Amino acid sequence: MRAVALILLPLLLQGCVSWLQREPGPPTLASLQARPRTVQAEPVVAPPAGQVMAGYQVLLQQPAPPELTWEATRRLADLQLEQGEERLGDASAGDASAQDFASAIALYRRLLEQDGAFAGRDRLLYQLARAEALAGRPARSQQALDQLVREHPNSPYLQEAQFRRGEWLFAQADYAGAEHAYAAAVAAGEASPFHQRSLFKLGWALFKQQHFEAALDAFTRLLDRRADALERLDSDALARGERELLQDTLRVVSLSFIQLGGAAGIDRYFLQNGGRGWLHRVYRSLGDLYLKQQRILDAAGAYLAFVRQHPSHPQAPGLQLLAIDNFTKHGFPSQALAAKQELAERYRLNGPAWRELDPSSRAELTPHLRRHLRDLAAHYHALVQQKGKASKAQRDAWFEQAVAWYRHYLVRFPGEAESGAVNFLLAELLFERGAFNQAVVAYQRSAYDYPPHKDAAEAGYAALLAFEKQTPRLPEAQRPEWQRQAAESGLRFADRFGNDPRAAKVLSRSAQQLFELGDYARARTLARRSLKSGSSLEQKAQRVSWMVAAHAAFELADYVEAEVGYSQLLQLPGSEKNSQGMIREKLAAAIYQQGRAQREKGATAAAARHFLRVGQVVPGATIRATAEYDAAASLIAASRWAEAAEVLEAFRRRYPKHESIADVQRKLALVYLQDKQPLQAAAAFERVAATPQAIDVQRQAAWQAAELYQQAGSGKQAVTAFKRYVKRFPEPQEPAMEARQRLVELYQQQDQSAKRDYWLRQLVVTQRKAGQASSERSRYLAAHAALRLAEPEFSAFERIPLKRPLARSLKQKKAQMQRAIQAFELAAGFAQAGVTTQATFRLAEIYRLFGESLLHSERPAGLSAVELEQYELLLEEQAFPFEERAIEAHQVNARRAAQGSYDAWVRQSFERLAALSPARYAKQEQGERVFDALR
Repeated sequence: MRAVALILLPLLLQGCVSWLQREPGPPTLASLQARPRTVQAEPVVAPPAGQVMAGYQVLLQQPAPPELTWEATRRLADLQLEQGEERLGDASAGDASAQDFASAIALYRRLLEQDGAFAGRDRLLYQLARAEALAGRPARSQQALDQLVREHPNSPYLQEAQFRRGEWLFAQADYAGAEHAYAAAVAAGEASPFHQRSLFKLGWALFKQQHFEAALDAFTRLLDRRADALERLDSDALARGERELLQDTLRVVSLSFIQLGGAAGIDRYFLQNGGRGWLHRVYRSLGDLYLKQQRILDAAGAYLAFVRQHPSHPQAPGLQLLAIDNFTKHGFPSQALAAKQELAERYRLNGPAWRELDPSSRAELTPHLRRHLRDLAAHYHALVQQKGKASKAQRDAWFEQAVAWYRHYLVRFPGEAESGAVNFLLAELLFERGAFNQAVVAYQRSAYDYPPHKDAAEAGYAALLAFEKQTPRLPEAQRPEWQRQAAESGLRFADRFGNDPRAAKVLSRSAQQLFELGDYARARTLARRSLKSGSSLEQKAQRVSWMVAAHAAFELADYVEAEVGYSQLLQLPGSEKNSQGMIREKLAAAIYQQGRAQREKGATAAAARHFLRVGQVVPGATIRATAEYDAAASLIAASRWAEAAEVLEAFRRRYPKHESIADVQRKLALVYLQDKQPLQAAAAFERVAATPQAIDVQRQAAWQAAELYQQAGSGKQAVTAFKRYVKRFPEPQEPAMEARQRLVELYQQQDQSAKRDYWLRQLVVTQRKAGQASSERSRYLAAHAALRLAEPEFSAFERIPLKRPLARSLKQKKAQMQRAIQAFELAAGFAQAGVTTQATFRLAEIYRLFGESLLHSERPAGLSAVELEQYELLLEEQAFPFEERAIEAHQVNARRAAQGSYDAWVRQSFERLAALSPARYAKQEQGERVFDALR
């Protein structure tokens, strides 16, 4: 027991990690230089977490002082919570993380149920809320946070707890509750990172309740706090997250002002609440929002409202120009003209607005004034030249306007001249006094403008220190230029004092500064130069130089050298784990870019080799899937079908859920087609059809798979594929009908008549239900299917003889006759020329043959001569109507000749008519005349 306590006592004294604290990101080049060194004589190696937790559990089973038991329980809960976090998302851990969270929650609740003799209940509630959230129980997490803020109003966790309560309530659309929570978080202080986010969400909660003025108060406070960032909103120097926050804030501010009257609402609000240096952003945002809503006049009105209120503001000319551009672009020529005239008059030379405008704004505005003055003069000039019914007074006014604007232009731009220059001074005393900007100038003069002396190198190095000291004092906009000057000063130091042991390190720092400024070519040159100094460059500076050399080569598209640099970085001792991952990713990107370069030159096979090298050199690279996809595409372009198939198959196995898997399946199918492997192509197309994507793509792939099986002579697989197609894609009807027709053909080839007839019937049934989905092709297929099904009925009818006893055989033959008639009428009903004539002929033949069968039927035995004569007369009477119906049906076919349908069945109908009605149809001359008349 004592040994366990001695082991665990130091761990009991350690604190917890803050809830959802961000892990530090990979170091920047600047952070590599600035990171302090830590010297530890004897590092303490902590035992594994499992061992520690087991020790705590043993400890809790032994008698111990209450404070040690309490702290051991708390620490065990913390460790279980941390272990659950580590296991979260690890598929191999199963539900172990859930068990960890449940155990931690139980321990925290046990501690909270105690009588409060120990401090830190607010921390327990905080950890409990965190554990409940990670366990997927937000409502219980919210309860713990509610208890925390209720019982511990002075807790250091209060602001975060209130913010997270606000987030929960906001998500539940309880905007009033969220408002109170966010307000409490805001009131808790400005030092926390949650203050700014709470202020932003407070404004949103008020906006959701349509408390627009109050919402604007919150957003205005936020924008006031970020006024410096607002100045850099259009600059790449602003972090993406901060840019998006400011843009979202300006957007909701604009939405609020739309509810308060638009630009007039902005005027009123800031008249009451005081102006702001960033006010132009609000007018611009409102105008941009109107523009997205196609409210062109309102958009321009918002831009112009700011200009009219603040004509000398640096952004005012740009907003007026924006209004003019939108009038012009969206077809408001008269408003555009008025805005141009307003611009020219407002910024008249030596007018108050022009005099108060800063020089840079004047310079930016000048070319636009030049153009718009010409436009105004040209407009009125054109009006004067128009031929029309304008009065003399009107023409005189136009003339005066044109003259005035021409003169204005000539006065304003008589000679088109320009000029400028800047200087700094320094001294060592000023450095000690903290006037670092002046010290820079003095040190550089001392080092480089005088003959050599003993302190020259020190002066040059001190100038660099002065640059670094002054940097934090400068406005953000001035820092890049100051950094460039510092880099140039470092280069001067290395050129003048190359034997100084600090020269290599100075070069490394200058290379880093130039890289951060985007001067990649010079940065790479200086990094190479610093590395040539060998052992005089300490290890940390070596890493910086190699990093700059590699990154700069990458930016300059020298990917071969970039690969060398990143490879060298991975070999340097002392590499940090976080930076190793970043370097590997950059190494993979450099190799990938070599592939792209080869592809752009048309060397697709070489490009593929580079793309495949990504996975060989950096197996875990995030870009590997993209690289291997591009490798396959390059091999396809090079017609290397077998290699492309191998890469695509590997991709399919390695990345079964990749977003490009559908395209990979399609490419694989096409590659197998090109490689003359139809069965493999068919299988690939089947996978395409089964991959989630556009239904048309699936349908086409399923059809192509079935066709390929058929073409490859794999009848069984073709049958299965066409059946699957019919089942999955019954619409559109026409290709589904074609699939049924293919099944008919396949079963015909396989001599499976029953299955063939089943699909013939499916063609007929489907077409009869088609409705508006019917097409000429589907009717054609159905008609021929019906005809094929009808022919066996006709043959069966023919085979039934009329014999004694006549009643029974006559019943059989009549029943079969009805089935045959129905079958041929169904076929004829699809209105397909060749089918209709054949079906009509068959119908006529059915009636004719039935009549003949009656006449030639077997006579009853034992009839006398008189009875036999009467019986035959009776048969003739019974047969006559069928002969008449046969003639009528053949005549229907014959009449089709006049409609342009004269096929073998029509011709046979004419032949039958000649036999059945010779008086009308047997004479050749008369038949020809009748046929001519019918035509």
